[in-house]
Amino acid sequence: MCLLQARIKLAVAVLKASVNFVEDVRTVMLVPPFFFLVSLIFYIFWIFSFMYLMGSNDISHKTNTLPFANVSWNDVARWLTIIHVFGLVWVHAFLHAMPQFVIASTACLWYFRKAQKQRSPILLSICRSILHLGSIAMGALLIGILDYIRMVVQVIEVREQGDESRRIKFFLETISGSKTK
Repeated sequence: MCLLQARIKLAVAVLKASVNFVEDVRTVMLVPPFFFLVSLIFYIFWIFSFMYLMGSNDISHKTNTLPFANVSWNDVARWLTIIHVFGLVWVHAFLHAMPQFVIASTACLWYFRKAQKQRSPILLSICRSILHLGSIAMGALLIGILDYIRMVVQVIEVREQGDESRRIKFFLETISGSKTK
């Protein structure tokens, strides 16, 4: 117990600082709901544009399968769909990183400028996020690429489930980091 006493004191000090931060900058609690609404608007837009993209393919109905239909993909629509899904992954990572940056920047401004009373550290943090938009977008791009590769590997894994090829299993284990069955 004596060995963990220093860590427990540090955890208590971090929690006290967090409580003081939220008490002093109450508007920080509005950042996650705001970005949730922005994300919701983007996802609705993405779904409608995806439906439009799907509608650009050749769709054929069979009389006994209504309301379902068969979609015949053309090459342009296939590549646009791949790019569209990657855009979803990238923007999702970006919309996840922005509130993290705004909250972290607000916490830094609050902690290092306690003596100077600021009018609104949230607005200053949003201005900072605009200045650092390229870095946030680049980080989101890297995360988006890795997430997209993970999605592609999962699709390959599902498609090749019955295949006993050692090369495919090795590739899937290497990329995903887990053993395939």
